[in-house]
Amino acid sequence: MKFNWAVMSLIGTICIVPSWLGVSFFERNYHVRPEVFMIWYFFGVIIGTGCVLALKGVCIIPAPAPWLSIIAIGLTFGVVANIMLFAATAIAPNPGLPSAIASSASVLVFVLSLLFFRLFPSYFNEVAFDGYHLIGLVITIAGVIMMVKPR
Repeated sequence: MKFNWAVMSLIGTICIVPSWLGVSFFERNYHVRPEVFMIWYFFGVIIGTGCVLALKGVCIIPAPAPWLSIIAIGLTFGVVANIMLFAATAIAPNPGLPSAIASSASVLVFVLSLLFFRLFPSYFNEVAFDGYHLIGLVITIAGVIMMVKPR
């Protein structure tokens, strides 16, 4: 069964909800620190994803140069991002707020994707951008400001 990117994004979004809700639940009821929850959660993600890809016959080991770069990104940005987000989820006034704020990274990714495509078209995919997308970016930024600004 093939899905388009929007349907896949919606399914992924729905499926990630239990992990965000689980952070504060497991800390409150079982005294599992958010960072420990994150480690075991990602352990499950790795095992499950590996099994799904193995069933599809996909090789999960890239060439050495990309492999080392991917690991380096995970060891730097991935570690900081996930520790901060999981820890924030446990102490936020609503566990959905850190996730919503993190989703606003899409604004920066969108803008940088456009810039990188323009500067390095042989390395990055083409990016669609028009007034409609600009309005969406502005609404996203306004939404994040409304969520974090005290009333």
